[in-house]
Amino acid sequence: MKDASKLSQSPIIAPVFCAIALSLVWGCQSPPPPKPKTEQAQISGTVTIDGKPIPANCDVVFSHKSEGVTLAAKSDTLGKFSLTAMDPRIGIPAGTYQVAVRPPSAPVVDLKPGTPEYEAFMKNEKSGPGQKSEADLADVIPAKYHQHDTSGLVVEAKAGSNEVKFELSK
Repeated sequence: MKDASKLSQSPIIAPVFCAIALSLVWGCQSPPPPKPKTEQAQISGTVTIDGKPIPANCDVVFSHKSEGVTLAAKSDTLGKFSLTAMDPRIGIPAGTYQVAVRPPSAPVVDLKPGTPEYEAFMKNEKSGPGQKSEADLADVIPAKYHQHDTSGLVVEAKAGSNEVKFELSK
C-alpha cells in the first residue's frame, strides 16, 4: 500500500482536482435568459401639454393588449421619456400600443404631526412647504389622458428605434 503523503504529492492530483473544480463552477452558472420571441422595438419620445413639456416624473404608460404587456417610463424636466424592458424574456415587442400619461404623485413632505399644516396636508387640502398636493398635480394632466382607453394616444411601434411625440391639450 502506498503512503498517503506520497499520493498527495503526485503531479497528477493537482491538475485533476483543478479540472473538477472548474467544471463544477462552469456547470453551476445559470444559462442566459431566453431571447424574446417577437420583433423588438425601442421607444422614446417627448410629451408636451399645450406646447410645454409635461412635468418631471409623470408616468408615460404603454399597453400592448394583444401581447399582454404594459411598460412605463418617467418623464424628465423636458418631457422626454425612454421605455426600458423590465423582463428580458418579453422585451418591448413591436406592435400597437395604447398610451396613458399620468401626473406624478405628490412628494412626501416632512411635516410635524399635530400641526395645522400637517392636518391640512393629510386631508389633501394644502400642499406642504414648496410642494404641490396630489389634487394640484392631478390638474397638470387632464383626466382623460390618465387611462389607455380614454387618452386617444396610440403608437404603432415598428421593430427597431421609434421616436414619438405626444401633444396633449387641456
